[in-house]
Amino acid sequence: MATEPTTRRIKAKPTSATKSEGKIVSVTVGELRSNFKAVEAKLGKGMKVQITRRGAVIAEMLPPATQPAIQYDRPDFKARLRRIWGDTPLDIDTTAIVSEGRSRDLLP
Repeated sequence: MATEPTTRRIKAKPTSATKSEGKIVSVTVGELRSNFKAVEAKLGKGMKVQITRRGAVIAEMLPPATQPAIQYDRPDFKARLRRIWGDTPLDIDTTAIVSEGRSRDLLP
């Protein structure tokens, strides 16, 4: 007769924290080992997790700090080419240049 594995829920013990820090949850090393997914879910919700062994805090896990996406000013290459060369079409066959370079790389 096959038995299904039992799952244990984390006995999360909120400790005192200010609102700026968010919630702090304390778990033991054994609870962390047996049910890491629940701890990971708490981190995903922005909670700080303290890991304890025999009542003493040995580690803290923090959610990742959110950073705003950096916006870079991309250069306008088309405007740069127009500034350098004007509106005159170039008499350069870029396909020939690329194929010539590739054939040079293939030769021994």
